[in-house]
Amino acid sequence: MHATTPTARLIAALLAVLAFLLPGCTSSGAGTTATHGGCLGSPVGDVALIASGRQNSPVPRLDGTARTVVAAALDAGHTVTIINLDGRPDLAAKFTATDLPANSSRGEALDVITNQIAAQLGALRADDPEVDVLAGLHLGAEHVRASRGAVLLLDSALSTRPPADFTQPGVLASDSADLPRFLDHTGQGPDLHDVGIGYVNTGVVAEPQQPLPPALVDNLRAIYTQLATDSGARCSEHLSTPTAAAAVGSGQPVSLVPIPPAIPFTAATHGFSAPVVLDAATVHFRPDTAQLVSVPATDAVLAPIAAHLAAHPDVRVTITGTCASGSRLGTGPDPIKLSKERAAAIADRFIAAGINPERLTIDGVGTNFPQFVPDTDAQGRLLPGPAAQNRSVRLTFG
Repeated sequence: MHATTPTARLIAALLAVLAFLLPGCTSSGAGTTATHGGCLGSPVGDVALIASGRQNSPVPRLDGTARTVVAAALDAGHTVTIINLDGRPDLAAKFTATDLPANSSRGEALDVITNQIAAQLGALRADDPEVDVLAGLHLGAEHVRASRGAVLLLDSALSTRPPADFTQPGVLASDSADLPRFLDHTGQGPDLHDVGIGYVNTGVVAEPQQPLPPALVDNLRAIYTQLATDSGARCSEHLSTPTAAAAVGSGQPVSLVPIPPAIPFTAATHGFSAPVVLDAATVHFRPDTAQLVSVPATDAVLAPIAAHLAAHPDVRVTITGTCASGSRLGTGPDPIKLSKERAAAIADRFIAAGINPERLTIDGVGTNFPQFVPDTDAQGRLLPGPAAQNRSVRLTFG
């Protein structure tokens, strides 16, 4: 647990005064206790703010709905707890608004303490390397469960500690249910029962972390939405607020999450000399289907390949779909059928781009391909990262 020294208290107080005086840092008195109509709406109990003063992450800010929820909790006499999110999340501070005036000055008094909380968030710094988001969520839920309160995660949510380690190949692009299901089956997920979860700025990062393309941000949000459901949360929602441009200055290292190139093919670099692998991080299908999440996004990925094919009309393409092991374990669709349907979906996009269908050969091999990565553990449970690596459509030219 973090010790609160006189120096730290003085710094927090000075930051609070600055936050109160700076334009844009306070809400209007009338709107301070306005309710939010979504998952985090009134009545609200205690609130836990999980924020990260760490590398690769913008300085956390308390704005928008998050600020409204905090002010409403304080106005109702509840406690607001700050959890310092790093490799070993722990309690940083607690706030309760006492002796609030019952007159028109109440809103101003709530603004003062809310600004103190905002200043404390901005002053957080990591004590331990890496970041364990699951542990932070679990700890926050413990502090608010008795009042059926809310946990707000003010972070990119790119955890770098097992069992939810997004630095591992494939995890960021895994099917949204795979990681939550694995955590549930192995008893490693957070206990979020009776708690409302607000995710603030999921996928928003700072240098040197490479930005996530929109499709992977959407997938990360879907993973955490499913995690909240599987972990017993009464509800969850994703919120966005303005962020600082600069990263937090921290001496504690945090591993970078590798981000694959959005466009895996350029004519100058690849030509037709080697296969092109459209993996789960590049072309996104809805789980267990051949339905593309976004046709325009897929067309953007395929456009340089289609253009190069159009310039070389004698080149043929074999489009081969591959799958993870789900069906071998008695779950999900038949892997051969699904992989062939996904290959056909890609062929359809080439045809829509003007490529003669006679130049295209469609195949589906399921899990039977040389690059297959073992994707189950000793108990037969699907491993999210390897499973995502095995879901692909492969293009070979001849």
